[in-house]
Amino acid sequence: MRLVTFESGGHLFALPASEVRSVIPAAPTAGIPGMPMFLVGLITIRGVLVPVVDLQRLLDGEATEVTSASCMVVADAHHAIGEGTGRRETHVALLVPRLGPALLLDEERIDPPPEIGGVVSAPYIADVARVDGGLCFVLDLPVLLAGHCGVLERCVLGVESVEEDRHGGTDCRVAA
Repeated sequence: MRLVTFESGGHLFALPASEVRSVIPAAPTAGIPGMPMFLVGLITIRGVLVPVVDLQRLLDGEATEVTSASCMVVADAHHAIGEGTGRRETHVALLVPRLGPALLLDEERIDPPPEIGGVVSAPYIADVARVDGGLCFVLDLPVLLAGHCGVLERCVLGVESVEEDRHGGTDCRVAA
């Protein structure tokens, strides 16, 4: 399994490389009033609005301190939020403090998430990978975002419709 890893909240997380579209340096976002604190704003990538989710804030409530090492992992989120938007492609950018190493792991080093009392303790963790020096938690992005997909859809669709109304359907960049 090929993994793109990143650090957040003192833990190593990953997404399957097949779900990651790009990794970009952390950039200023266009904030949206009234959105949950984990949704730090929007960026424009190749003319498309992409919501930016502070992964650390979503998981444990603490905001990511943006440094020169911070980045945004842009991932395919169609199955999490795209189906309600009518788009073929929908992405989300995860703001993370630092990118980790790219990994290629054999299946023997990947385990299912632990169960406590017959229930998976963190349902948004798809797998746990044993890596040198510790563990890496492979995220299930649709499950992680499932409780928030309505907010993310409204964020993207609401801003797009406002921008179209305000600018006559032109390609309006909310953030560079």
